[in-house]
Amino acid sequence: MTRIRVRDAHGDERQQALRIALSEPGVAAEQAQKICQLTENFLHRCGGSIGGLHLAEAEGQVVAACAVLDLPGGVSLLMLPTWELGRSVEGLAELLAAASRGARERNSRFAQVMLEPDTAEQVRPSLEQAGLSYLASLQYMQRNAFDPSPIRPVADTNWLTLADTDEQTFAEVIRHTYAESLDCPELTGVRSMQDVLDSHRSAGEFDPLGWYLLEHRGQPAGALITARPPFCTNLEVVYVGLLPQARGQGLGRVCVHRAIQRARDLVLTGVTLAVDAANTPACRMYTAMGFSAYATKDVWIQVFRRADAEGLFALPA
Repeated sequence: MTRIRVRDAHGDERQQALRIALSEPGVAAEQAQKICQLTENFLHRCGGSIGGLHLAEAEGQVVAACAVLDLPGGVSLLMLPTWELGRSVEGLAELLAAASRGARERNSRFAQVMLEPDTAEQVRPSLEQAGLSYLASLQYMQRNAFDPSPIRPVADTNWLTLADTDEQTFAEVIRHTYAESLDCPELTGVRSMQDVLDSHRSAGEFDPLGWYLLEHRGQPAGALITARPPFCTNLEVVYVGLLPQARGQGLGRVCVHRAIQRARDLVLTGVTLAVDAANTPACRMYTAMGFSAYATKDVWIQVFRRADAEGLFALPA
């Protein structure tokens, strides 16, 4: 078996490592460079950075690389060239472990890998050996913003935006929506509410008018956060959640309909979102509202620090 050596990329190797981690074989050098530049632009805009670049070598030849994108909110995203995994799987655990160690040293709360389900299953032993655990299967869904979207009105509802209130109020409402949530519940308590808000703010072009609090009968009922990704004609639903006492009353549909209406107001063609595939009620609602799945990614994570263990997060009593 060929011995795989994993090490940090240095000097001119860093650009090579970034191209390998972000692009695919056969992609023209100009296109690969464009992908890297777009990634760096995204990181600059959202306040993130390239935290680590790691190479895997066999007999002196680079066979794989991992780029670590440190994002606002304490998340380190490990980017892997999935086209290479079949050939370099022997060294994948070491490559992931090196990337995770760097993320931990930079004080990230957790590292995250997102892979196609078939690829994730292929490399499961390496993921587990590197200390990563399966979190969820995310289903990416979309719909045309201008297709009819009939909805049964719910009386006594009112919307506030972040421009009408403050982040502390938003944080408190979102914290309450985590109680008994079916959407990636294992992540609850890993990040502080400030981490959560920082992460949501970095998604797309921040606009306080796209952050909504839903009131029902004069009381907080839920939160909806939308964003417009740069150079994109779709609106992204970044977060939607309801307080436990507000569930089962049609208010989830009210939130999604508000997102669809915002896309129309901005003259955007579609609405996209990601949902935990295990969250059956949410998946059923989105399908009923005209959304269809277009991709699935398995999410694996390694948690380094928990906000609830540091006294920075607690579910409401």
